[in-house]
Amino acid sequence: TMKKLFFRWKDESCNGIKPEWVEMTGKEFIEFKRNPENKHRKFAEYIKNKENSDRVEYYSEIEQTVLDETYGVLLYTDQIAELIHYYSGIPKEVSANIVKYIRKCMKPELSIWKSVFVVGTRQNGYTEEQAQQIWEWLKTEGEMTTYRYIAESAAITSYQCFWLKTHYPNEYRDALVPLVNTDESW
Repeated sequence: TMKKLFFRWKDESCNGIKPEWVEMTGKEFIEFKRNPENKHRKFAEYIKNKENSDRVEYYSEIEQTVLDETYGVLLYTDQIAELIHYYSGIPKEVSANIVKYIRKCMKPELSIWKSVFVVGTRQNGYTEEQAQQIWEWLKTEGEMTTYRYIAESAAITSYQCFWLKTHYPNEYRDALVPLVNTDESW
């Protein structure tokens, strides 16, 4: 069976998901894509939950408040910051900085904020074990979230391109020629 290069995400230190190119068959690639550990599982989970919104389960009322718009799936960094704030009482501005530490995998800062988070979460009625589990969940999921404004601007640009391609296909094609043509004499 012929192998081709495929792009995939692999797990590295600090639960970070890093890109890599690997050789695999088409069948291996499909099996990889179906793997629930894959980063893209969030989008599959979002679609599944959207289709069955009455079956979405939340760990707490806090999660339901923050994650209701995305059907129980952590997609955006501001959701992580809100959850950190609601669970532990850490101010929202500080929570936003903690999310930056999570996304950049800054272990020294994270170890300090983990202890603050656990103390705050325990003061809000959770056990030590629950606080630890919530922190690990937020940290792991936080590394795979995106900024809301980036997702929204990409959606707007995609919609505009789709609309132009649908209503003005010749002009759309002509506008793309300079972008894909590498022959400078043309």
